[in-house]
Amino acid sequence: MVENIWGNNQNERVANYFDNVVKDGSLNQTLVIQNIIDTHIGEEIKVPSGTYLIDYLNIPNGTHLR
Repeated sequence: MVENIWGNNQNERVANYFDNVVKDGSLNQTLVIQNIIDTHIGEEIKVPSGTYLIDYLNIPNGTHLR
């Protein structure tokens, strides 16, 4: 079962993780975003709209980016 971490009481906690992510494509954010994914394995993560500069992300089974 996928736990939706966007739209419940944890909404602010997850949104705060993405507050520090550069969303204009000007700076590589691979490590920052991978850290968010790694701390929410098996969950659904809503990624705010923006342009993200990344090299490669390892998304474990059961983890979903929306």
